[in-house]
Amino acid sequence: MFGIIGLGGVGGMLLAHFLNNAGYVPYVVTRTRYGRYLIKFGGGEYEIRVRLVDKLPSDVKYTLIAVKAYDTESIIDKVVNTPVVFQNGIGGVELIRDRLGVGYGAVITYGVTRSEGTVEVRGVGEVILPSSVGEVADTLKAGGANVRVVNDIEPTGG
Repeated sequence: MFGIIGLGGVGGMLLAHFLNNAGYVPYVVTRTRYGRYLIKFGGGEYEIRVRLVDKLPSDVKYTLIAVKAYDTESIIDKVVNTPVVFQNGIGGVELIRDRLGVGYGAVITYGVTRSEGTVEVRGVGEVILPSSVGEVADTLKAGGANVRVVNDIEPTGG
């Protein structure tokens, strides 16, 4: 079971699309709601199916965090179980780990534009995830994402 916090272009709507393709309809907590969500991808247009909620159910196994880094503080109390952070900016993963004791970073390089409830994929990239959240990687891959799993996603000094 998957939950998403934030339903922007790259993080939320693209992730929800891949989850839909893998057979999941994620729970989503988002600030702005639209009547319908669409994605234009690979020459087609697809409806994104989500369950909009104010609070994620406790049986959500992974919370995919797709808010801007500066919004992390405001959503910490909405995270359920294992957080995986897909966000622009710095410091979000560290804040999540500091407050919740666990958190995994992710990198997503797809090029996406959004206008209200519609996103358009303009550049196919990849999703890079640590091996510690292999179930998330496997699910996104099953949904059509280009996924690469690495042992350590953290940058190294030098």
